[in-house]
Amino acid sequence: MKSITFVIHGKLKKRKVVQRLEDFFGGDYKMKMLFSEEPGESVSLAKNAVAQGTDYLIAAGGDGTLNEVANGLMQNIEQTRSRVSLGMIPAGSGNDFAKTMGVENDLEDLKKAIKQDNYVSIDLGLMKFKSPKGEDTQRYFINIADIGIGGLIAQILHESPKVLGPNLKYMIGIIRGFLKFKHLPIKFTYDGGEWQGNAMSLCMANAKWFGSGMGIAPQADPTDGKMQLVLLGEVKMMDYIKNLSTIKKCQNVKHPEVKYLDSANCTIEALSAPCPIDMDGEFVGYTPVVMETKPAHVKFLTNKKF
Repeated sequence: MKSITFVIHGKLKKRKVVQRLEDFFGGDYKMKMLFSEEPGESVSLAKNAVAQGTDYLIAAGGDGTLNEVANGLMQNIEQTRSRVSLGMIPAGSGNDFAKTMGVENDLEDLKKAIKQDNYVSIDLGLMKFKSPKGEDTQRYFINIADIGIGGLIAQILHESPKVLGPNLKYMIGIIRGFLKFKHLPIKFTYDGGEWQGNAMSLCMANAKWFGSGMGIAPQADPTDGKMQLVLLGEVKMMDYIKNLSTIKKCQNVKHPEVKYLDSANCTIEALSAPCPIDMDGEFVGYTPVVMETKPAHVKFLTNKKF
């Protein structure tokens, strides 16, 4: 009998989640349900589950939970992790990667993918950067990483009081981010080119959506071995707001300061103060950044055809 390990965000209602999962999977699979209570805990939970031989590793939560679970998976040797399929139950405040992958909060759909071994081999981004304490570090992202306005908002949210509800916290973070933001002088290189100037944002996109439904990277494909780089140069706030409907439709923005590039690798250097980094919806640290795409690194459960 194959085994499934669910790594579940601690804010989900434990009793209800346990009962639902047992009803759907309990008779057919060996099951473990692990609840994360602290930021970063899902990394170690996932790492240990893979080391102990689970066949399927399922993140239940948002993009942040999925990021931690993917990083825990990647902390095992290739021979161990390569036999594990990664899945997701999108149940967080942000579920953008699931949107690209055609995954919904539907246990029947998940069970079908597991039973029929329906998965696609997806890319990951490996990023080297500075931690919030200024130490050299590295981490994988599965959806999108960015610097600029997104990184600043993620940093503000990270530092906001925990007593605020998630919706109010996010709204306040966006308002504070827009009021505080200044265009960032950066230099970045990518496969076949280099750019230097003032930027509102630079996204490294493995998938199409971020920010709870913003289709920032219409051509991003998590199976093509590269990232779509989306550069917003000296875009004014009013221009950004005017184009929000286009972004929400996941269409290219037609603006002289917006560029869409494809690259497997890139480096980003801030030419003034270090820029905060948003990775899969979470503040993780600061520039400089060295990013490398890791092609077909994870088997991701989905019934969608790519």
